[in-house]
Amino acid sequence: MNNLRIKSAISMMIVSLLMITGISFAQQGNGNGYGKSNGKNYHKNCKQMNKGEMMMNRIPDITDDQKAKIKTIRTESMKQMLPLKNEMNVLKAEKRALCTAEEVNIKAINKKIDAQSKIKADIMKLRAKARQDIRALLTDDQRIVFDMQSGNGNRGNGHGKGHKRNKGGCYKN
Repeated sequence: MNNLRIKSAISMMIVSLLMITGISFAQQGNGNGYGKSNGKNYHKNCKQMNKGEMMMNRIPDITDDQKAKIKTIRTESMKQMLPLKNEMNVLKAEKRALCTAEEVNIKAINKKIDAQSKIKADIMKLRAKARQDIRALLTDDQRIVFDMQSGNGNRGNGHGKGHKRNKGGCYKN
């Protein structure tokens, strides 16, 4: 009986220790992932810093001249992409209307899909060109860091967009 009480007490202490350890690991840290912070400026920092600025802050020894040229490249690229993205949104809405029409015209839907594919390709080409223009401004060491963060975006660190819903097909619910 005495052994049973000792084993029970030890078991309770182990469970309590595990719970305390788990709770302490669950506490939020002080950093925001973009340098030192007290955790209070996290959302403010995220709103003020876009992807391009975060990317530039990760490149070692980047000069102000390089930053200015990169910003110009990104701005010009975005100016070229804006009408394409607007057109893409129009095509998505038109395709959605075609998909939910009383009588579905699959040929018209396929034309919208083809047009969307063309625009996606054009956007990808603009992004690739801007990326190569930026790479050309960097030193070898900087280029390695830039290439290593290629395509990472903000996924995997709590800034992602979540699960993607079906965007491609036509479904009747």
